[in-house]
Amino acid sequence: MKTSLLNSFSLQLFRSFFAMLIILKLEAASAQDQQLKQFEGTYQLTNNKAMFLKIIANGDQLILKQGWDNKEIAFRQSSPLSFLASQDSTFPLDFEKDEKGVIVKVTAFKRDVWEKTRLQEERPSPAEVERLKESYEVMFENLSKAVNSDSPATIEALVRSNVDTSILKMVPTNELVMQVRRLYRHTGGIDAPVPKSFSTERGEMTFKARDFGNNYAVNLALSSSGKILHFGFRETSHFQLEPRPATPKELVLHLKAKLDELAKKDLFSGTVLLAQNEKVLLKYVCGEADKEKHIKNNTDTKFSLGSMNKMFTAVSIMQLAEKGYLQLDAPISNYLDSTWLPLSISRKVTVHHLLSHTSGLGDFLGDSFDKAPAAQFTKLEGFKPFVSNNSLQFEPGSAWSYSNSGMVLLGAVIESVSKSSYFDYVRRNIYQPSGMKNTDVFDLASYRENIAIGYIPQANGYTSNLYSGFTRGSSAGGGYSTIEDMHQFALALTGGKLLSSASLEKLFHDYKRRGYGYGFQLWNTRLGKAVGHSGGAPGVNGLQFILPDSGYTIVVLANYDRAAQELGDYILWLLKNIKH
Repeated sequence: MKTSLLNSFSLQLFRSFFAMLIILKLEAASAQDQQLKQFEGTYQLTNNKAMFLKIIANGDQLILKQGWDNKEIAFRQSSPLSFLASQDSTFPLDFEKDEKGVIVKVTAFKRDVWEKTRLQEERPSPAEVERLKESYEVMFENLSKAVNSDSPATIEALVRSNVDTSILKMVPTNELVMQVRRLYRHTGGIDAPVPKSFSTERGEMTFKARDFGNNYAVNLALSSSGKILHFGFRETSHFQLEPRPATPKELVLHLKAKLDELAKKDLFSGTVLLAQNEKVLLKYVCGEADKEKHIKNNTDTKFSLGSMNKMFTAVSIMQLAEKGYLQLDAPISNYLDSTWLPLSISRKVTVHHLLSHTSGLGDFLGDSFDKAPAAQFTKLEGFKPFVSNNSLQFEPGSAWSYSNSGMVLLGAVIESVSKSSYFDYVRRNIYQPSGMKNTDVFDLASYRENIAIGYIPQANGYTSNLYSGFTRGSSAGGGYSTIEDMHQFALALTGGKLLSSASLEKLFHDYKRRGYGYGFQLWNTRLGKAVGHSGGAPGVNGLQFILPDSGYTIVVLANYDRAAQELGDYILWLLKNIKH
């Protein structure tokens, strides 16, 4: 009887305690919700009064709504006055209070300052709405003609006659021309609009891109006098093509025609390879490696890989782990001294964290890095000043954030345990076993043989990036390769020449559901998992898709901005739909 009463009393006590916990949690959630409401409101861009943001509290998040395209971005609080985008921890919002403790402004991305205001966007009368609608329709027609001309002179005339004088005073004309030309470079031209929308705050029309059939929403904000205050665009639907190629042969014919079209429009300069296992189905080359000397690209032209050679770094680490030289779950303080990172950080961060971009470390790229002398980066140690001052954005393992600094540290770990330079290690253990004869992290101060110069589109023509930067590159990126060598790497990787199947499984596991494993990006397709990496820098762009289950490999290397990414995505999209 006593035991029964005691059990009953214990149960009641537990229920009361549990109920109290629920109440406390609800009260805490309510308090947080009230605390977040102080950030709510309309914010106006300080240097363009026609631009507005709206911020609302939603649970434990802030939702930022862009007035010009209605795009919504969720943010989570990282400190009392700072928030980070939920999907991108490198995108911060930093709020400021006045002397009374009232929120008065926010800085987005550490750059654009928005002031909190009670003003609302102008609310025109019905007659004004109709007049504005007509103004938008005329402006969209004029804009589409200018975009499709891709003529700097035509676009400049549009800008000078149709952009509001307040914008022309703030933004150089050539920059505005480049913004319009960028829409052409994304689409290859835009066709008659499909569904359009209009509101008192903005006008938007959806256009079909001529290159890959995807839709782009183009949005404008006009002043009361009908002049452009804002211009922007975004992709709203991915590739559309009917009928699609049904067989590998039809796919190759379609791609050749598409590549010829892109080359004729000067929207692609580079090399493309499509293979199934050892069999090469398509190899394509166009454009110039050096515009000044009119040297054409060829199959042996070496293109900057950007971040693509993070794959080589990850494979190298896994090789050393297989041999017992390091442990993936060990802190990097086991391998690196405090000149690379303070022990307070390196004792928390493991090799696994660096490989999976869950270390919480940031990025060494920035103004000070760009201004450093080229000679500083002939060895990995040259990156030390730009990595050693990193602080943790979050506790290691608790979140995901792409980190070039982490990849440089992996290179330093490779040097520490292998007793050789990173560059020598990957040459001996990745490039040579794979049969990659034209791949290396070249020192461009002394080696320029058949190297593609990167080119950045301008308002009128291109500017050279001077061999994709002056640095040698590192374990984070900046190596050079060819489409044939990258094919050989895919064959060696999936064929067991570089790693065991157990290590490959670790490489290709999505640790934080961010489409990323160990140094490899991951995609799910109808043909099974696709693995690889993309890379880019001013004037260069590349990517590789490896499909282990079906044996396909796609490699696209370009010496134009953004020229490889969408083309590679398009090839993969087509490949998923053919009959095998």
